[in-house]
Amino acid sequence: MGRKEMLDEAKNLLMHGERKKSIDLFTSAIDSGEKTAISYLSRGVAHLQLGNFQPALDDFTKAIELNAANPRAHFYRGIVHMVSKRYLMAVHDFTRTLEVEPQHGLAYAARGSCYLEMGLEDEAAVDLKAALVQAQISGQRFVDSMGLVRTQLDRAFHLWIGEARDPRLTREEYEQLRNLMEVGWKDE
Repeated sequence: MGRKEMLDEAKNLLMHGERKKSIDLFTSAIDSGEKTAISYLSRGVAHLQLGNFQPALDDFTKAIELNAANPRAHFYRGIVHMVSKRYLMAVHDFTRTLEVEPQHGLAYAARGSCYLEMGLEDEAAVDLKAALVQAQISGQRFVDSMGLVRTQLDRAFHLWIGEARDPRLTREEYEQLRNLMEVGWKDE
């Protein structure tokens, strides 16, 4: 099997939940010379889904070294930092994601969650509001990783209070965002 075929099969295995097998094939493809950002990114996703955070972090970092303009690599590395409670590093990666792709609603939600963990409630409110706006514009489906934000919203209950000129969430916006987290983005 050639490198391209290995890579295609590894992606197929990953899409069908065969993460360990996909990691083996991604590794074989990389070892045989397929040292591309997408190879490392895809293997990193498989590691992340298995909870192998250090190998995932290494792969996302390598993907960024090969293609610093890839927002997915920054986003996923930010997720690894976030679940590892390295919030400042996660904020950096989510910020980089947003510099490359300003409409990345999940990056706003994840960065907002990190800001809450860091006690930066005003910044969190701005990002959670931006995540809500992006959800309404894009209609993208909500992914499992953002379940992490649900408990953060409960902790940030006091962000309800706000004025039109204030970036804080209104009660209605809070309820909309919480509903999106519970039932997913509406397909439009």
